[in-house]
Order: sequence, then structure tokens, then C-alpha cells
Amino acid sequence: MLSSGLFKDKKTQDMLLHPADYIESSEFFSWERFFTKLLIQLTAGGFLAYEKSSLNPAYLEARQRTVLEAALPKLGLE
Repeated sequence: MLSSGLFKDKKTQDMLLHPADYIESSEFFSWERFFTKLLIQLTAGGFLAYEKSSLNPAYLEARQRTVLEAALPKLGLE
């Protein structure tokens, strides 16, 4: 989600390019946990508010869905 283009701020993009510069291994068990926390913080209080336990219906609306689908790897499953 963070690399999809929905979140274009420079700091987020830099974190995605250079995660080791931002992730403190003593605080986070994995990079996934770090990026999940970041996604929750970036979206808190907004229409794209993210919770790991359930998908916000806003992500299924046409604009967001198109952006997210375009960011998914092409696996040749169509």
C-alpha cells in the first residue's frame, strides 16, 4: 500500500527505498511491523484509515483500487 502511489510524500518514499536507515531493530521484530505501524500512523483519522484486522471499504473504491492493483506484481494468473 505504501509503495502504491497513494502516499507520495518524500519521507515515506525515502523510507521505502532505504528502510535500514529508519528501522530500529530493537524496537521492531520485522520490517513488516514497522511499515504496518507507519501505514496506521499515516492514515489515522483520514478516510483511508488502516487497521490490520479489517480492510477499510475506502480501499475498494475505484480510484484507490486502481492505484493499488497497478502496484501489485504481475504474476500471470489472469
